[in-house]
Order: sequence, then C-alpha cells, then structure tokens
Amino acid sequence: MTVDFDGSGFGTFHSSSSVPSFSTRCVTCTGTLSLPSGSSQGTDQQVRDFQAARLDEQRQQERLRHEAEQLQEELRQKTQQHLDTLRTLQKLTGILDQLGEENQERARYKLKIQINDAIPRFNAQQQDIADDQVSILQRLTHSIAKINVPPPDMSRHYHSVLLLGALNTPDDAAEALSSGLKDPFVGQRYEKILAFGARGGLDLARASLDHFLGDVDSLSKDTLSRISELQGTTIDELVAHSNGAKVAEVLIRAGVIRSVRVLRILGGDAALMDGPTSVTICSSRELDL
Repeated sequence: MTVDFDGSGFGTFHSSSSVPSFSTRCVTCTGTLSLPSGSSQGTDQQVRDFQAARLDEQRQQERLRHEAEQLQEELRQKTQQHLDTLRTLQKLTGILDQLGEENQERARYKLKIQINDAIPRFNAQQQDIADDQVSILQRLTHSIAKINVPPPDMSRHYHSVLLLGALNTPDDAAEALSSGLKDPFVGQRYEKILAFGARGGLDLARASLDHFLGDVDSLSKDTLSRISELQGTTIDELVAHSNGAKVAEVLIRAGVIRSVRVLRILGGDAALMDGPTSVTICSSRELDL
C-alpha cells in the first residue's frame, strides 16, 4: 500500500517499508456515531434500538393482520347469512307465483306470513353488516395509528468530497463549490466541499484542539457543530487538507462517515507523525490511502 501525503508523489510511504514503531490503535466502528461523545458505543445502541423497533413493528403488523383476518371471517359469515335469507325470500316468492289462485289461498296466506316475517330479519341483517363494516374500519384505523415505523435510512452518497483546513470558513467552501473547483486526481468537480474554521488566529487554537482531541476520537465543539452534512455518508473519494485530514481521520474511525473508498491527504495535520495511524485506519476500514 502506498501512502501519498501531499498528492505530488513525493514523500510517499510504503506499507512494506520499515517504519518506527508508534503507539497506534484502530477502533472499528459501524453505523452512526452520536457526537460529541466520540464513542462508537452510541452507534451500537442505535442499531439495537432500531432493530428492536423493527421487531416491535413486525409483531404489531402480525397482530393487526391476524385481527383483520378474524374480522373478515366474521364479515364473511354474516354476509353468508344475508345471502341465505335472500335466497329464502326468492324461493318463497317463486313458490308463491306458481300457486294457483283458486284452491291455494291458505298456502298463499302462509307464504305471505313467512315473507312478512323474513323481510324484517333481512333488513336487520343488512343493517348489521353495514354497522360491522364501519366498526371494522374504525378498529383497523385505530390499530394502524398505533404502529410506530422507524424512519428509513437516509444516508447520502458522494463521489468526491473535499475537506479544507484551518482558516477556511464554510463561506469559503461554498464559494469554492459554486466556482466549480475540480478534484485534480480525477478531473471532475467536487460534489461537496466543507470547511470547519473561521477567520483570524483563533482558528489555529481550534485546529490545535482538534489535533489533541483526535487521539481520543473527538473534536472541538466548533468543528462538531459543522459536521452534520457528513453524518452517515458514504464517499468514493475523500480529499482532506491540513486540519481537514484530522477531521476526516476521526470521523472515519468513529463511523460518522460510514465508508470511504479512497482517502487522499494533502499536507495533513501532523501527516508524517500520523502516517502509521492513517495506514491502520485504512486497513481496518478497507479503503485506499
């Protein structure tokens, strides 16, 4: 593996070369980190909460499906009774029409009584079916309203992203993006350009704080307030300059940036000192440096 720290081919680092031993560590994280705590444990808890919510949703849907099937069976039975009554009426009406008018008056009278008795039952059953349909609809609507569906995965994917260094502001990043700044390595415009700094010497203090906090997988408060657009993203090529390199290192290691295929560090914050650490991150996250 070849490590190119400034994009020019000079000062390259080969993983097969002998490198002085450094105290390095790799924290493999997956999912989404709840910052600013800087720990990947929040990601695991969110995954477990998400899975529990999905399991609860499936159970509720299964219960609702079972209830709907029972209601449909009740409705089918009542509909069958309604049809049986209707067939009886049709049968009685047909027999009545076939009877003669001379010597079948008594039979006609009995049939009329049966018909008169059947009509109210038919009307009552018809009303019961209508009431049941309204009740079923209300119960299903009430049950559906109680189902809590977890939000869908809204992770974003970028082909190329540039992270600027100290003394570069978000306005500088927006201006560079609107001007059509291109990635020199692929010759295409950056999809996203971000900066975390501010004008003046105070931003150097922010960058220094990022450098020291990065060793414990955290960043300064000012930097953390400007990384929301990177939460849960996947990136094909991430180019990081100066302080942006330290920010990229922490966000990749903590799982805020879910995956990066190629990471290019241009004049990174303490690049020579952090070289072995960067290689370790690349190996654990399966990306090219």
